[in-house]
Amino acid sequence: MLGSVIYFLYIVIDVRDTSKLKPKNKQMKVTTEITLRNFQAWSGAVETKEIIIDSGQDEQFDSLIEELYPEGLTETNLNDILWFEDEYIFNQLGINLEM
Repeated sequence: MLGSVIYFLYIVIDVRDTSKLKPKNKQMKVTTEITLRNFQAWSGAVETKEIIIDSGQDEQFDSLIEELYPEGLTETNLNDILWFEDEYIFNQLGINLEM
């Protein structure tokens, strides 16, 4: 009888000790697939997004991003590409803004 009480106490102590091993402040990574049309751009990226869509090149843009970033990228990275790499994007998609 005494042996089972000690065994029970051992399990309780062991459970408490393993709870200390859980990682703290670990963030979960969530991945979603979206198209340019569904992406909520902000700041300077909004105009680039609109030009791509108005030019009918949104599906080509989606393919370009998949090719350049096969592992995916964050929303901030995508927004920065649209905002700061607009000339490269327009060139790759054959969009000519000069009139």
